[in-house]
Amino acid sequence: MITPTRQQTLKAMNDLIKRFPNKKIIIINQPTGLGDILFTIPIARKLKQQGVVVYPYDEKYGDIGKHFRDLVFVERNKLNIDYEQKKPVIYNNVMIIPMRWSNGDGCINEGTMKSKYVYMGMDYHEWRTLTWERDIEKERELKYKVCKDEDYIVVNKFWHHTNQKANFKYTVPFGCEIVEMTPTKGYTMLDWGMILEGAMEIHTVGTSLIYMLEIMGLGAYLYKRPNEKDYNNYNYLFKGNYHYDI
Repeated sequence: MITPTRQQTLKAMNDLIKRFPNKKIIIINQPTGLGDILFTIPIARKLKQQGVVVYPYDEKYGDIGKHFRDLVFVERNKLNIDYEQKKPVIYNNVMIIPMRWSNGDGCINEGTMKSKYVYMGMDYHEWRTLTWERDIEKERELKYKVCKDEDYIVVNKFWHHTNQKANFKYTVPFGCEIVEMTPTKGYTMLDWGMILEGAMEIHTVGTSLIYMLEIMGLGAYLYKRPNEKDYNNYNYLFKGNYHYDI
């Protein structure tokens, strides 16, 4: 453990102490990678037994906190801590856990996701206890906006928090509409739940969506990211019915 020396971090921690007086506060430093956030929610909920868990996140993900009301989600630009700090930080009753650095260097490899649970002394299979609160009104609203036909497939080519776009070829079943899954203002990725449940097929690049599909029990056709040669960084986490494009 180290104590913070960066004045902005001290101010952010003091602000949280004022907001949650006389409580232990745990900040999880994993603001980007929506899949990483979903994957580590069970860790956050276990830590909640010790106090208030604060989860800074990239505002591009929308109001993700509405799905996890038992945790405190704060846009990262409103919580000015040192996100590059690779060691745990403790100050008074506030602790920052460097989840994004759990594998040491922040590089993505086969052990990256598992390392988050190993770092916390937990079994990584516990990620499968992930649950979220569905916003059914928003799900219906979004489906009405983007689905024109009853028979459709969903295609997602977006990956990474910078919304990079992959390019892959897929076959469209006869008579099916193509619903392209795109970042949509006013909705979170989890608000696509009803659309995904009604799809004839789902085609997606390897991204955070797979964690959602796995918990919902939905299969999909998976395609590699442009910067990956295989699926080894995450396929060991899933048990669902997936067709991996070679």
